[in-house]
Amino acid sequence: MMNYFCVAINKEILDNKVFLNKEDAITYFKERFGEDIDNEIMEKEQKIRRTMERYDKKLENSKEQSEIIDTRRQKKQVELDEIHRIKKSQLYEYVWKFDDYKNMTLEPSKFVLLRICAIYMIGNEKYKVVEEVHKVTTDMVQDVVEQKKVFETLPQALQQAQQMNLYPLQDTDIAKVKKFIIKVRQQALREYNSNLRRKMK
Repeated sequence: MMNYFCVAINKEILDNKVFLNKEDAITYFKERFGEDIDNEIMEKEQKIRRTMERYDKKLENSKEQSEIIDTRRQKKQVELDEIHRIKKSQLYEYVWKFDDYKNMTLEPSKFVLLRICAIYMIGNEKYKVVEEVHKVTTDMVQDVVEQKKVFETLPQALQQAQQMNLYPLQDTDIAKVKKFIIKVRQQALREYNSNLRRKMK
């Protein structure tokens, strides 16, 4: 008998409201997502500043590898400048990328992989506010007699997953599982970016 590790990823639409004018769509977007976006941006800014402070201390205390450290600091400065640009601009979209998968093990778990909110144009006079989340569920299927019957033994929720992979538990490298999750997230982001022409500017 065989044991399998199952990884299922689903996209859920949590919000999908249509507005007859741009102003109402923007107002709703700010009320619905404004605080979450502000908190995320603040966390990113604080993290970048802490990293830059560490680089500054290293540059003060050691001349070894100073060029490497300075290059890394400059990259963080670019990220900080981008944060400042975002804070000054009117946002009509935002993407949260969660990295819980980096700490996952071959144990059952649930976590959010991606969250997206955006205002889309519908035709010439309507606007739609959309929120979608991509969630990961992992589980184990044990004591499967025949490989072809693995799917039948899965819980119903996993059988209906939009994206799913099964791995023989005894010879599965967690890196393979993470690679699959990253691939699905990249695919979701490509689909999102393909709608750029419909998003408000």
